Amino acid sequence: MSEIQDERHVLRRRPATDGEAAKCKANRAAKKAAEAKETVPKFLTETLQGTGCQCVKLTFYKDNHMGVYIEGRRGTGAWEFLAIDTESPYIDQRPLLAAGTPEVREYRMRFWDKGTPNGDWTDVVKVTVSP
Repeated sequence: MSEIQDERHVLRRRPATDGEAAKCKANRAAKKAAEAKETVPKFLTETLQGTGCQCVKLTFYKDNHMGVYIEGRRGTGAWEFLAIDTESPYIDQRPLLAAGTPEVREYRMRFWDKGTPNGDWTDVVKVTVSP
């Protein structure tokens, strides 16, 4: 029985061949690079009470990009360009479309570098804004 245990101990401590070590190192590097390079910005929303109506605070994470390109949509309208922002947060202070009536606002972002929006759009996030 002790011979089997001794052999298992030897197998676990066996040094990897140069090829195995290189392959393992390359796999770790590829995994780290994939995790580090996000394809879409991450952002959080928060509703704040503003003058006359609520505002929406968008806290975003650029992941080493220059900035984010932000679009919004109110009700059933078209997507509108809101901002290119290089410092978080962005605060949407637009007035309600119909004064005194709550509305649903939708937001999406993508990265912005060297004057050009790039990457995929984030998932759409909906926020209800009230008077």
